[in-house]
Amino acid sequence: MGRRRVPLVPPGPPPRIAKVERLLNLVAFLLSMDEPVPFAKMKGRVIGYDDEATHEALEKRFDRDKAELRGMGIPIEFTAADAMGRTGYYIPKDEYYLREIDFTVEEAMLLSILTHLVADDRRGPVAGNLRSARQKVSIDSPLPETVRTSVAEQHLFDLKLSPSTGLPAKNLATLQTAVHKRIPVTFTYHGLKREKPTVRVIEPWGLGNAQAEWYLAGYSREREAERMFRLSRIKGPVKLVKGETYEVPDDFDMGRRLGREVWEFDEGEPTTVRIRIEADEAWMLEENLREGQTFERDEDGSGVLTLDATRPSAVLAWIAKRGSAALVEEPESLKEQAIAWFRDTLERHR
Repeated sequence: MGRRRVPLVPPGPPPRIAKVERLLNLVAFLLSMDEPVPFAKMKGRVIGYDDEATHEALEKRFDRDKAELRGMGIPIEFTAADAMGRTGYYIPKDEYYLREIDFTVEEAMLLSILTHLVADDRRGPVAGNLRSARQKVSIDSPLPETVRTSVAEQHLFDLKLSPSTGLPAKNLATLQTAVHKRIPVTFTYHGLKREKPTVRVIEPWGLGNAQAEWYLAGYSREREAERMFRLSRIKGPVKLVKGETYEVPDDFDMGRRLGREVWEFDEGEPTTVRIRIEADEAWMLEENLREGQTFERDEDGSGVLTLDATRPSAVLAWIAKRGSAALVEEPESLKEQAIAWFRDTLERHR
């Protein structure tokens, strides 16, 4: 007696596909056609309109999908009769596809310089959007191919190299070796709040790139704590401290370090910081809140940003970049520290 074969796919009508897939299939079909198409010719040809439903049900489904796509801005049009007497639906390609951006060389350079100036704070609320826009614009760059592939335009549009980093390739290579072989390094570093560069001895744990900048995470022997260093602030060569080695913590994750703010680096119990933000900055900040941050908006458009900081004093540099648009409300100790710091800064500039 022979073995009975069991069908791999049960008989019956094909399963209904997801709505999103059906909408995409409809758009793709209409864009592929060179002439208007009546619904009768779509039925059975477009996946999503080929199941066992009645013609009336399929037509109602098409009407709902058509209305939803139009609501998204996709111009599905109907013609009762074109020049050749054809009737049906179509998508005007000149209205559907984005126009090519036409810039002169001077306009492209001016746009790049402007976005570099505005996005100088690489963690600012609109900096990421500006960099993304500049890269997209570079696709329609008017420069000839020989120039487009040159280092000059890579700098101009920030595609591969960042003109602000000034990172010598040799330093990056040395640090890669140090991380891989767990060799301590020493270098001269100009910290954000220091008047002069200082010599540092670091046990490198990891390297990473974020917001077009290279960062080194590791253990600072001077601070006896984990620290993050921006490589563009390293002055001179990075040197290996040969004959020594170290261990990297088992729970170290470079990706998580790159996503943290400088005031989150230290270990220990965090302090809740509340910062009053003026209306001109509030709307941008509210749209770019980081994990763990909250924003309470007032009627006049201003509001209060609340965040947790294991190193509260590091928040002051972020506040200083916003001038009078950001003021410390709590804790009182940080408020007093901010007043002292800004008074000292004012006195130095006098």
